Amino acid sequence: MKPRVKYTTRFQRSLKRKWQRRPQLAERVEETVVRVIIDPESNALNIHRIRGARGVWEAYVDRSSRVTFERNGDTIVFRNNCRHDIIDRRQW
Repeated sequence: MKPRVKYTTRFQRSLKRKWQRRPQLAERVEETVVRVIIDPESNALNIHRIRGARGVWEAYVDRSSRVTFERNGDTIVFRNNCRHDIIDRRQW
């Protein structure tokens, strides 16, 4: 059974900006989202919890970009899509 999917306003705004400025990256973000939904066990995604952030996970888009999300029962909430160094600097 497929999980329900939700997107935060932050995720949607960030993706919209990527489509305007860097469409190839936006396409890779969307591909990553689909893979998280369909095959979260894929090694290519390197899904793991963000240290110090209760219940927040990240998946690799590419070497420098990540998608963050939460799992709430049968729902996946995509929180943000950003550069990896931003996630590392964030205070949870």
